[in-house]
Amino acid sequence: MKICEPFDIYNENKEKTGKIKIRYKDVIEANEYVLITKAVIINSKKQILIGKRSKLKNSNAGLLELMVAYV
Repeated sequence: MKICEPFDIYNENKEKTGKIKIRYKDVIEANEYVLITKAVIINSKKQILIGKRSKLKNSNAGLLELMVAYV
């Protein structure tokens, strides 16, 4: 089951446009932008935290990736 989360749409200057789209439902049009942050978590043993994509994903299923947070 995919989570349908809302996210803000920004312009090329990283300013909110007031538009909100729904993940997995709406399409991002030309000149619409989404801010995405990636973080690398490293522990005291210099190990990096990564995630494994679900085998149910439409793309890159089962592969390793850095975790993504939509802001």
